[in-house]
Amino acid sequence: MLAELSIEMREATTRYMNITCKDPTTGEAFDFTGYDVQTWVAFGTEQRYVENTIIDNIVSYKIPATISLGARTGVAETRIFKDEDVFEVLRANITVHKARKPDTEFHQG
Repeated sequence: MLAELSIEMREATTRYMNITCKDPTTGEAFDFTGYDVQTWVAFGTEQRYVENTIIDNIVSYKIPATISLGARTGVAETRIFKDEDVFEVLRANITVHKARKPDTEFHQG
């Protein structure tokens, strides 16, 4: 079974993602000891790895506002690595809704 999620967001807005991870065999909180975690996000031709923060069994990352500017769809893929093994944590399929004024900086007045 694939770990996938579909979400929607407004163009050129920041999105914080928090993924609660459980051990697939026991259902208990996942222990990230010895694992490396990475998340890759892509919106059209804009793509990059983003920083992950792990607190207990929660993986958190931020999708920056500027990466979705002009995009209609996006994806965020989080994986964990240990030794020679690679495991999927979650793939977020993202629908981007156009903004009338996709400001990424505050404008006074």
